[in-house]
Amino acid sequence: EVKGGLEQALSLTEKTGRFEAGIMGKRRSGELFPAHLTITLRKDELGNPIGFVAISKDVTQQKLLEKELQHYTSALEKMVEERTQALKATEERYRSLFESTKDAVFICDKEDRFLDINQAGVELFGYPAKEEILNKDFVSTFYVNPQVRQTFQEAMTRTGFIKDFELELKRKDGSRLVALMTCSLGLDEKGNIIG
Repeated sequence: EVKGGLEQALSLTEKTGRFEAGIMGKRRSGELFPAHLTITLRKDELGNPIGFVAISKDVTQQKLLEKELQHYTSALEKMVEERTQALKATEERYRSLFESTKDAVFICDKEDRFLDINQAGVELFGYPAKEEILNKDFVSTFYVNPQVRQTFQEAMTRTGFIKDFELELKRKDGSRLVALMTCSLGLDEKGNIIG
């Protein structure tokens, strides 16, 4: 069965030279099945229409596979949504801990530029807002003795982690403070140092 009837399909084929549609075919047993119908206009050597070639292909398996694929796609979308929600909840917990701790917590890239810092860190260094610290170079801005950076970096590279590294730092106003730094390397999925 062709929507609009076979006559309409043949009329469209005469105008355009080709007709394609999904149809419901009927087996000898009377069972209906999904099919794909293609009708092509045949012409003689002078270009006059002389008939049609119609090919009908049973697409039952294709439809079953499409349905199965749709099921898997829906299941995958649900899994992605669940994982996204879990990741969002984890990120919110991290952000809450990051912002609420009274210790200065910050993240730098491998060139020592600030990517993020919590409010306790902003206050520790004497800045009125986080935006004034972001992208500043940690070593040149806050180290009293920048040569200590090499010792610090060698220890970090060797172990990937440092606990209670004593370091003299300076605030925005130039006043000094002694801090105990605990740090870990930031790595990408290939194990390269990114911060």
